[in-house]
Amino acid sequence: MKKNIRNYFAIILIVITLIPLVPKYTMSDSWFEDGVQYPITSFSTTKWLAYEAVQLATEPYEYQWLTSLWGSHLSAFFAGVAAPRDNLMATGYANPGDYGDIGSLRLYLDDAGVVVTENNLSDRAQVEYDKLVIALNQTDPDEALCAFYAGTTAHYVSQAGVWGAIWNESTSWGALVNLPLYWSTFESQIETGITARDAIDPAYWWTNDEWVNTYFTLSSSVIAPKEADVATIDLAKSIHPLAYDLGNNFSSHPLINTWEPVYMADVQTCLEYSVEAIFSVLQSALIEVNWKYLDIPVSTIHYENTTNHLSIDNFQVNYTDSIGTYILNDTTATEAAFRFAYFPIVGDGTPSLGTDVYDLSYNGGTNTWYFDDILINGTVAMTEHRIYYTFNMPGTTRTWSNGDESFIANFLYINFTDYKYSYNRNTWMLDIWDIKAQLLNVPEYDFLEPHEVDSADWFLYQKGVGGVQPGTEPIGVAGIDTENRPINGSLSYDVDDETWYDNQTDIGWFHTPETFDNYIVVRFRISELPIGYLKYNQLNQSTFVNWAQATGSHYFITRFHNITTSAPMIKFNPETLTVDVYNITAKTDYTNATYDGTIDLYEIYNKTIPAFMTDTRQATVKIYLFDGIASNAPKLGLTDLKWNESEQWWYYDDIDVSELPDNMYFAAADIKNMNVNVSVVSRGLASELFQITRPLPVVYYILPEIFLIGFVALFGWLAWWRPRKKRIALEKEREEKLDKGFMD
Repeated sequence: MKKNIRNYFAIILIVITLIPLVPKYTMSDSWFEDGVQYPITSFSTTKWLAYEAVQLATEPYEYQWLTSLWGSHLSAFFAGVAAPRDNLMATGYANPGDYGDIGSLRLYLDDAGVVVTENNLSDRAQVEYDKLVIALNQTDPDEALCAFYAGTTAHYVSQAGVWGAIWNESTSWGALVNLPLYWSTFESQIETGITARDAIDPAYWWTNDEWVNTYFTLSSSVIAPKEADVATIDLAKSIHPLAYDLGNNFSSHPLINTWEPVYMADVQTCLEYSVEAIFSVLQSALIEVNWKYLDIPVSTIHYENTTNHLSIDNFQVNYTDSIGTYILNDTTATEAAFRFAYFPIVGDGTPSLGTDVYDLSYNGGTNTWYFDDILINGTVAMTEHRIYYTFNMPGTTRTWSNGDESFIANFLYINFTDYKYSYNRNTWMLDIWDIKAQLLNVPEYDFLEPHEVDSADWFLYQKGVGGVQPGTEPIGVAGIDTENRPINGSLSYDVDDETWYDNQTDIGWFHTPETFDNYIVVRFRISELPIGYLKYNQLNQSTFVNWAQATGSHYFITRFHNITTSAPMIKFNPETLTVDVYNITAKTDYTNATYDGTIDLYEIYNKTIPAFMTDTRQATVKIYLFDGIASNAPKLGLTDLKWNESEQWWYYDDIDVSELPDNMYFAAADIKNMNVNVSVVSRGLASELFQITRPLPVVYYILPEIFLIGFVALFGWLAWWRPRKKRIALEKEREEKLDKGFMD
């Protein structure tokens, strides 16, 4: 009992130790397969082995139907490798219900590793092999389907190369405790060494992709071709002498960096046997269908930059099958062409594959293919062009060359006449005419006509500060109007005088200060030819642009809008000392077919203006003294008006004028859009006058009466009482003197 407890404890300890080592995408019962094609960090052991097998091919074009990224063949191959574990990876290629069964397949041998005692794995591998043969044996094989079945076959065959798949518990080996966990962990340890020297992805077809395993450098050999069922059984027999020790000793060294040299060598041997088995099966399928593969040599090309002419010298293409090698002629070939892959040499452009296909010609006398010296369309300026040949024939799939031939196209020069343009300050209309564009040095072209260009456009530019750039190009920026739209248009062609033009273009929403000069730039694009020019900055640094451009030789100044704002209607409330203003309208003198000049809520608040512009719009009202002096009373600055949508006018209710002194006043609105001169006073018409008159307080009536009584009293005192008192005193004095005289 104690012994069993110790064994259980040891098993639990091992499980706890190994669980962190198993990645989240671990699948058991198979050479480790996660079903993910990209990125490489999730690249499975089975995919790596399948890829290693294809590398055994000695002919570079023999397996292009499987490895080429053109048409996502390699993606289909890896989807096939994944499907036995992840049946959804079969979607688009085969019935997903036929896959996802790898965990139920086994191939067991007797103790001696000679007699097959239980087997459904090799039968399953043969089923996929037969599908591969049928797909390859079509007159025009479906490359993706062939690659998919090659992947499924590779997985089922290589399954026999791992000890877990052939561990027969009924033999002397006995049961292996926790076999699924050990098996998955063993394979995940191998997978930790898989890396890519270039991260492969169909979006990066130009990279040199290669997978390696940092722990193993395989040295597999090419063995005799075998059908899948035979190869699977032979693989199981090959690894049988090593399988017992690999499975039985794994728990002692769960981490790959602790594997002993002998253990490591045995694992490598099993991996090499698996690779050899996969390749032998693929070779067998190709032999069975008498597969043909092409050999495309490196050719000699001639490209002339000044004329954009291309020629390709004669070269011979051969094909090989299981019998011999033959010349591919124009009778056998179903495709003989080339296309460009573009690699920009300036900037950070991403390589791209062109869509134009150019057919090659065949010389029956020399049995060679060639391309005549002609003007070649589809070239791109300042770009390296790699030529990829494509050949095809019955019994094989399209074969791509390696893109060894290349040339660099600079750019062709277009000469423009000194064209004309005029701006009408009254109507805001722009006319452009008398434009001629001539493609020099290319005899197939002369003055450009509409069918020869992709686009012919004009652009309004605002001249900046600093004169001209190196190369006599003005420093400027493309014009943007207050509707946040670029100021440009398409040119039309006059067949009579063979010139380009554009007349009566309304640029009324364009706004710049009247001190700024504007000019017109014309621009032609031709995608079929390497058109462009070098644009310089003030530091004399050049930037290539892929269009032809000319800059106008004279400047013009645009005009502001003039706005007429109506007089506000007013309602003055003398009791609350408030004023309502309403029925205010404003119109600009600029109108067009869809705009009547009304400055409404959209123009002031709802229209989005360019981010670089300062928003100077306003719809305000202000109270003025009768003589036109703006009120400076508190709370009486500019008042933002409101918009009455139903009446289509501006208004504001209850403007508080209580802090104004008694006097005569009027209201006037100030409404501006983005196209007016903000430095000019734009006050609208004055409203009718309204008068603030307040009633006098009681004290105003009492004080004058008091002053009047006082004045009367003072006057009476001065005019009557004081003289009377003085007279009485004088009379008394005289009487006293008279009485004294009588007494004397």
